[in-house]
Amino acid sequence: MELYEDKSVKELTDIRLQYLKEHGKVYKKIKEFKEQIKPLTSEINLLEHKLTALHHYFWRLKNPGAESKLKKLKVEKSILEEKLKPVWKEGIRLVKEVNKLKFIIDYKPT
Repeated sequence: MELYEDKSVKELTDIRLQYLKEHGKVYKKIKEFKEQIKPLTSEINLLEHKLTALHHYFWRLKNPGAESKLKKLKVEKSILEEKLKPVWKEGIRLVKEVNKLKFIIDYKPT
């Protein structure tokens, strides 16, 4: 209070009003800023929610139940690959035959 000892009540009131006016301007700017960033904050909250969901999903994948499901899928995949091997071999054979036929068709003796 030492700073204000030699000031009159009117001056103190003016200082207080000036402070409130500046505070009001700053508060208004803060409010406008909050309104501007509302869509961004809601988007950020949505992204945080999705990240949390992904975190929980990957955490569950580390669980033994999820691990067994992954192993089961890998086994199914390898079974399908085994079934496809003869088809791939046949496909490769057919491609070679087609290439031979193309060579015969395109061959022009000089």
